[in-house]
Amino acid sequence: MITRETVAEVMAERSREVERNHGWLMFLCRPARDYESPPARSEAMIHLALTDLMARSLTGEHAISWRSLMKTH
Repeated sequence: MITRETVAEVMAERSREVERNHGWLMFLCRPARDYESPPARSEAMIHLALTDLMARSLTGEHAISWRSLMKTH
């Protein structure tokens, strides 16, 4: 039997997945600030960012973070 708690848990998990993916897109290719270039370029950048994200998750490599980028400069 499906209860309200079960539906709420599923919705909360889905929301976290969507927010996490949106955060990665903003970190990797900043599509919201890409208004001066053609839409095809933005689409290609999103595909590249998601390909990188999928490759990292399949190989088990650690993802980059902005903190590690700040330490190198």
